[in-house]
Amino acid sequence: DHGDIGCFEQRLYRVGKYSTITVDGVHYSVPDRLVGSQVAVKLYSERIVVLYGRDKVAAHARSRRSGDWVIDLMHYLGTFLRKPAALGRSVALQQVHPSVAALYRDNFR
Repeated sequence: DHGDIGCFEQRLYRVGKYSTITVDGVHYSVPDRLVGSQVAVKLYSERIVVLYGRDKVAAHARSRRSGDWVIDLMHYLGTFLRKPAALGRSVALQQVHPSVAALYRDNFR
């Protein structure tokens, strides 16, 4: 997204303990290795792009509903490898495609 032409606002955020940043009351996931780090966020009208240094580390459709959690399961792989039981009760698993959730239930519980 470094070559994007378009209007955006850029802000800095600190990644919280749940590996999320909170933008206008909405929680967006970032890779779990970045907990505690500062990231730059490009806020477009329909999406957000998260940068760590010059690297794009996350992109999400932008939610306008305060209190929403917009989660990418892939951002939590390190956590799930360390704490496999955490996946079963995670918001991340609730937001994946039903076929992925079924795969987990059928093979990993």
